[in-house]
Amino acid sequence: MSSTTGADTPLPAALSLRGYGDALPEAVEVSALVGAEALARARYANWPRVRRAGPSLLPSELALGALRAALADAAVAPEEVALLVACAPIRDRPPPWSLSTQLLGALGLPPTAVGLDLDVGCVGLAAALELAQGWLSARGGLGLLVAAERVTSEVALLAPEADRLWHWSDGAAAIVVGEGQGEGARYVTSAFRTLAAYNDLVIRPHGGAASPVASVNHFEVKAVNRTSLAVGISREVKATVAQLRARTGVEAFDWVVASQTGPLAIDFFATVGGVARERVVVTGAEHGHVGGADLVLGLAELKRRGAKGQVLLISIASPTFAASLVRLD
Repeated sequence: MSSTTGADTPLPAALSLRGYGDALPEAVEVSALVGAEALARARYANWPRVRRAGPSLLPSELALGALRAALADAAVAPEEVALLVACAPIRDRPPPWSLSTQLLGALGLPPTAVGLDLDVGCVGLAAALELAQGWLSARGGLGLLVAAERVTSEVALLAPEADRLWHWSDGAAAIVVGEGQGEGARYVTSAFRTLAAYNDLVIRPHGGAASPVASVNHFEVKAVNRTSLAVGISREVKATVAQLRARTGVEAFDWVVASQTGPLAIDFFATVGGVARERVVVTGAEHGHVGGADLVLGLAELKRRGAKGQVLLISIASPTFAASLVRLD
């Protein structure tokens, strides 16, 4: 059974989105990574190129580059920041080591700032926006949110079912946020759903208490009926967007920014958002799927275009789904 959030909860004050930044390694053709024979055998129809960092570039280095770029874009000094939220499925080291605390020190944030780590996959950025909205409305100040992905070196490219991960990319993207309405981009709220049955679709089998030691720790991808999986994800996305519409009273959107799960999903996102296909921001053709950073890359693209209106953000992590509302004035 899916979890839901109440539609009758009052909306909090909007969160101002002050600046964006990213750090992306060079793009590599998927065909060069896996070979033409494997590509044909898998009938691969996803993004043709991905961003690939390699194992020597750490998630903290990618995140730090994105955060510095976002601070520069917002013209904000590190000492003004009160909160840093880091979202990364793979970090430099396992807990209790903290990626956010590492970044606090590297950026020279004041000792009054707090670092928090989130681990909810591609929904991390949406969850970070929701967390920062409540935190900053109660305490004031500015926040830094970063989604960092360094996952491609953890994918055994020719393992069974691995073609479902060939579109994954490395990279990081960050947002500077602050309390207050003002003009510009404003985050309003999100709706979330969880389908716990999807929790083991992709796992790293070693490194936790159940299996603490391994010489190789590649992702394992569960074999599933792909049609049934796609139907289930589509159902959950539609339900999450319906929750957002009920929560906000917003029926019509002007733009859609979504997890770049693949080119075949663009028409679906347009239908769910009720917009023309060209109103769905596509960054995957250039960058592949960079996890939670996809949302930041899409919002930054809308800023470059000078876009206005209501933006629907769709995040897909399977098992967690999020639909978020951002207003561009």
